[in-house]
Amino acid sequence: MYSMVGIEEISNDKKKTDDNASIKIPKKIQGRHIHQTFPLNYFMKDFELDVKTINTLQFWTTQFVYIRPVISIFCLYLCITDKYTNFWYWTITIILNLSITLAVTALIMFYHAFEHELAEHRALAKFLCIKGVVFFAFWQGIILQVLEHYEIVHADRWYTEEQVAEAIQNLLVCIEMGLLFAPVHSYAFPYSPYEEQKKKNDKKKDK
Repeated sequence: MYSMVGIEEISNDKKKTDDNASIKIPKKIQGRHIHQTFPLNYFMKDFELDVKTINTLQFWTTQFVYIRPVISIFCLYLCITDKYTNFWYWTITIILNLSITLAVTALIMFYHAFEHELAEHRALAKFLCIKGVVFFAFWQGIILQVLEHYEIVHADRWYTEEQVAEAIQNLLVCIEMGLLFAPVHSYAFPYSPYEEQKKKNDKKKDK
């Protein structure tokens, strides 16, 4: 995404001559106003685009990449030791939701700052497609577990509560993938740019 808006990442060799900066921001976009999104706007000021801001947004985005595996390993440990109680379930759910919210907030802020530069790449559509799949699957699972807890989703003659909830989740995912996300993905990720690139490569080979 950096290359799409003209931001250049600097290699370790070049950092020595550029005040140890990790990225280089074009002058035309330096100082651009980045509006703080809800709910962070209540206790944080808006950003002005500079190296520090870009690094902050990058940290907000990538922290989930490190937190998620640690949480997964911890969950595995709790399951193996039979200590995965409701307390740990809701604690982990809250931590993951906070981490995901921070990461998504950073991506939204970055997109709004470079909305015009990213328009031709359909970045928002790509983002919504990928996050929509995760969002639906994750929150459906939470809702089904709540319904299972209150016995709204209950066992029948052949299946347990867990199996019924899992079957409903799988059915909903299949419907959403086929009827909703597949058509939207075809718009957000068109094949035409690759087709054009293939034609250019073929012309170079012919020469």
